[in-house]
Amino acid sequence: MSSGARPSRDGDPPVLRVVGPQIPARNLLVIALVEALRARGLRTATAELLADGRATATLPSGGRVTPAPGSAPLDSAAALASFVASLDPRADLVIAEDHEQPGVPAIELTTAAASTGEAPAPDDLLASVDAQRLERDFTARGAEAVADLAALVEARLLRGEPPSRGGLLARLRGRLRRG
Repeated sequence: MSSGARPSRDGDPPVLRVVGPQIPARNLLVIALVEALRARGLRTATAELLADGRATATLPSGGRVTPAPGSAPLDSAAALASFVASLDPRADLVIAEDHEQPGVPAIELTTAAASTGEAPAPDDLLASVDAQRLERDFTARGAEAVADLAALVEARLLRGEPPSRGGLLARLRGRLRRG
């Protein structure tokens, strides 16, 4: 939040999934989104699943934590959020890669060439990001390339705002019909 005010939150931080093909652009999306959220004053952790099924978390401080083998799995959004909160209770959000869990908001990375077959349910989909456009925009603008996406994440996941019903034109049409 550019004003420096932080959203109030009770309990564990919300989880946002990033899904799509495992290509460098997906990691770029996560990094750019973390930076854009940090610019808004938010503390964001990230998590990804390892090949052995364990999750590793990178905290807002930059520390990286991987539970020991045999620890409780972090395969659900609730377990992941609780784990991050136990390490950093001030974390505002967890961005999770490779977590497939219906009912958890997601940003989908798309490409013309690759399809993962793991598209999130329409109700879970917060946004879709084209990999080529992201790479081009990031080269030109850095993390600012995902500033609008960071604002959307903050509004929907941290402030609980409902999805908009269209842009300015849709709102104007609604007012004209009522007037």
